Amino acid sequence: MIEERIVNGELSSSPGTLLQDMRALRDQTEFAFNRLLDVSAIDRGEAFEVLYRLNSWTTDRDLVVRVTLPAADPRLPSVSGLWETALFGEREVKDMFGIEFTGHPDPRPLLAPDEGFGFFPLRKSYQLPGRPGQSDGR
Repeated sequence: MIEERIVNGELSSSPGTLLQDMRALRDQTEFAFNRLLDVSAIDRGEAFEVLYRLNSWTTDRDLVVRVTLPAADPRLPSVSGLWETALFGEREVKDMFGIEFTGHPDPRPLLAPDEGFGFFPLRKSYQLPGRPGQSDGR
Protein backbone atom coordinates (compact mmCIF):
# COMPACT_ATOMS: atom_id res chain seq x y z
CA MET A 1 0.00 0.00 0.00
CA ILE A 2 1.34 3.39 -0.98
CA GLU A 3 0.22 5.28 2.14
CA GLU A 4 2.43 3.03 4.28
CA ARG A 5 5.45 4.00 2.15
CA ILE A 6 4.92 7.76 2.53
CA VAL A 7 7.23 9.14 5.21
CA ASN A 8 7.50 12.86 6.04
CA GLY A 9 5.89 13.92 2.77
CA GLU A 10 8.09 11.68 0.60
CA LEU A 11 7.57 8.43 -1.24
CA SER A 12 10.48 6.29 -2.41
CA SER A 13 9.73 4.51 -5.65
CA SER A 14 11.78 2.43 -8.09
CA PRO A 15 12.12 2.54 -11.87
CA GLY A 16 10.03 -0.65 -12.13
CA THR A 17 7.11 0.64 -10.05
CA LEU A 18 7.23 4.37 -10.86
CA LEU A 19 4.36 4.45 -13.37
CA GLN A 20 2.15 2.26 -11.18
CA ASP A 21 2.86 4.43 -8.12
CA MET A 22 2.32 7.68 -9.99
CA ARG A 23 -0.93 6.51 -11.55
CA ALA A 24 -2.24 5.50 -8.11
CA LEU A 25 -1.20 8.85 -6.63
CA ARG A 26 -3.06 10.66 -9.38
CA ASP A 27 -6.18 8.48 -9.63
CA GLN A 28 -6.95 7.25 -6.10
CA THR A 29 -9.31 9.65 -4.34
CA GLU A 30 -7.43 9.50 -1.01
CA PHE A 31 -4.40 11.01 -2.78
CA ALA A 32 -5.75 12.91 -5.83
CA PHE A 33 -2.37 14.40 -6.75
CA ASN A 34 -3.66 16.17 -9.82
CA ARG A 35 -0.65 18.44 -10.42
CA LEU A 36 2.96 17.66 -11.18
CA LEU A 37 4.83 20.79 -10.15
CA ASP A 38 8.41 19.85 -10.96
CA VAL A 39 10.79 17.17 -12.20
CA SER A 40 14.38 17.52 -11.03
CA ALA A 41 17.45 15.39 -10.36
CA ILE A 42 20.44 15.13 -8.04
CA ASP A 43 23.79 13.58 -8.91
CA ARG A 44 24.93 11.56 -5.88
CA GLY A 45 28.09 10.33 -7.64
CA GLU A 46 27.40 6.59 -7.75
CA ALA A 47 23.68 7.14 -8.40
CA PHE A 48 21.13 9.70 -9.50
CA GLU A 49 17.94 10.65 -7.75
CA VAL A 50 15.00 11.92 -9.76
CA LEU A 51 12.49 13.94 -7.77
CA TYR A 52 8.88 14.59 -8.69
CA ARG A 53 6.96 17.24 -6.73
CA LEU A 54 3.24 16.54 -6.70
CA ASN A 55 0.37 18.64 -5.40
CA SER A 56 -3.30 18.05 -4.84
CA TRP A 57 -5.51 21.10 -4.85
CA THR A 58 -8.46 18.97 -3.68
CA THR A 59 -6.74 17.57 -0.56
CA ASP A 60 -4.28 20.50 -0.12
CA ARG A 61 -1.30 18.13 0.14
CA ASP A 62 2.18 18.05 -1.35
CA LEU A 63 4.36 15.01 -1.95
CA VAL A 64 7.86 14.36 -3.24
CA VAL A 65 8.39 11.09 -5.10
CA ARG A 66 12.06 10.05 -5.09
CA VAL A 67 13.53 7.45 -7.47
CA THR A 68 17.16 6.29 -7.25
CA LEU A 69 18.90 5.24 -10.47
CA PRO A 70 22.32 3.67 -11.05
CA ALA A 71 24.76 6.10 -12.65
CA ALA A 72 25.77 3.41 -15.15
CA ASP A 73 22.28 3.24 -16.72
CA PRO A 74 20.14 6.23 -15.73
CA ARG A 75 16.79 5.42 -17.33
CA LEU A 76 13.19 5.91 -16.20
CA PRO A 77 9.79 5.61 -17.84
CA SER A 78 8.27 8.96 -18.77
CA VAL A 79 5.33 10.18 -16.67
CA SER A 80 4.31 12.65 -19.39
CA GLY A 81 1.33 10.44 -20.23
CA LEU A 82 0.00 11.11 -16.72
CA TRP A 83 0.91 14.81 -16.43
CA GLU A 84 1.72 16.92 -19.49
CA THR A 85 3.85 19.20 -17.32
CA ALA A 86 6.47 16.43 -17.29
CA LEU A 87 7.15 17.04 -20.99
CA PHE A 88 9.52 19.94 -20.38
CA GLY A 89 10.88 18.85 -16.99
CA GLU A 90 11.99 15.48 -18.32
CA ARG A 91 13.67 17.11 -21.32
CA GLU A 92 15.52 19.51 -19.05
CA VAL A 93 16.73 16.69 -16.77
CA LYS A 94 17.89 14.77 -19.83
CA ASP A 95 19.87 17.78 -21.12
CA MET A 96 21.48 18.57 -17.78
CA PHE A 97 22.06 15.07 -16.32
CA GLY A 98 21.78 12.62 -19.25
CA ILE A 99 18.90 10.69 -17.68
CA GLU A 100 16.77 9.00 -20.34
CA PHE A 101 12.98 8.98 -20.06
CA THR A 102 11.71 6.05 -22.10
CA GLY A 103 8.44 6.60 -23.89
CA HIS A 104 8.80 10.40 -23.91
CA PRO A 105 6.96 11.67 -27.02
CA ASP A 106 9.46 14.47 -27.80
CA PRO A 107 13.00 13.62 -26.63
CA ARG A 108 14.65 16.52 -28.51
CA PRO A 109 17.00 18.68 -26.44
CA LEU A 110 15.23 21.52 -24.66
CA LEU A 111 18.11 23.67 -23.43
CA ALA A 112 20.98 22.29 -25.49
CA PRO A 113 21.52 22.81 -29.22
CA ASP A 114 19.83 20.22 -31.46
CA GLU A 115 22.94 18.03 -31.40
CA GLY A 116 23.21 18.34 -27.59
CA PHE A 117 26.05 19.79 -25.56
CA GLY A 118 28.23 16.68 -25.82
CA PHE A 119 28.37 16.64 -22.01
CA PHE A 120 25.97 16.95 -19.09
CA PRO A 121 26.67 20.18 -17.18
CA LEU A 122 25.00 19.24 -13.88
CA ARG A 123 26.84 15.96 -13.44
CA LYS A 124 29.53 15.98 -10.79
CA SER A 125 31.95 14.52 -13.32
CA TYR A 126 31.65 17.63 -15.54
CA GLN A 127 34.87 19.67 -15.46
CA LEU A 128 34.36 23.42 -15.31
CA PRO A 129 35.95 25.17 -18.31
CA GLY A 130 39.27 26.83 -17.48
CA ARG A 131 39.57 25.08 -14.10
CA PRO A 132 41.43 21.81 -14.60
CA GLY A 133 40.91 19.34 -11.81
CA GLN A 134 37.82 21.07 -10.45
CA SER A 135 34.24 20.11 -11.06
CA ASP A 136 31.52 21.58 -8.85
CA GLY A 137 33.81 22.85 -6.10
CA ARG A 138 33.56 19.81 -3.80
